[in-house]
Amino acid sequence: MTLNILSVIIIGMIAVSSASAYETGKGAPWNLSAAVKDAVTDASTNQEFVPYEYKGIFACDIPKQWRIDDGTMQFGLSPEKKKIFGIHAFAPEFSERPVRISVHFYADGNMLHKDMNEFIQSHAKPILGYVPEGSSYGPVKSAIIAGRKAKKFEQKKSEFVADRSIREPGENDPRVYEKMAKKIYVVEQFIVIPAQKGFYALSFYAPAETAHLFQQAFDKVAGSFKPLK
Repeated sequence: MTLNILSVIIIGMIAVSSASAYETGKGAPWNLSAAVKDAVTDASTNQEFVPYEYKGIFACDIPKQWRIDDGTMQFGLSPEKKKIFGIHAFAPEFSERPVRISVHFYADGNMLHKDMNEFIQSHAKPILGYVPEGSSYGPVKSAIIAGRKAKKFEQKKSEFVADRSIREPGENDPRVYEKMAKKIYVVEQFIVIPAQKGFYALSFYAPAETAHLFQQAFDKVAGSFKPLK
């Protein structure tokens, strides 16, 4: 009789421990963190690329499974009005911030930057010269992209996102849960390429903890880039 009671207690403890592991993503057999990591790795390393051309302005290879936003569904001024043409390519979402590769052509007279030097100055240095703790700005380096003399640089900065671990109130739970923000670090890389009447800007944006997994995708886009202006 005592042995049966002890067995029930042990089984109950295992069940509670397993349920806790499932909820927190820690411990076997439900290691959610490992599952997400495997999914990210699979999506970043097992890429199939397809050729893409944008309106006779540029061409490059793009990951086939990524979502393309070419600006046609945006609100506000059209690309023709802004004189900024291009795309954002989004990887499957596995984190608070989606991984993004962007390719744009800034024509002369565009609404944001007078020339590529102004673009570099506004993106390669911190606002007001202040670098927050944990952030960093790398040097501007020279590179050759598609036979043209380009500039490249990288930065790491902090951003705040809603903490998804905070539960929403339910019908049977009158308590109110405040959605708290948490700080994450993201990496941004830029490649700026001159054109006859404007310039191109390629950029890579990803959470710092997974950026290295998608670096190869950005390198592939940059390596296949063909300016048509």
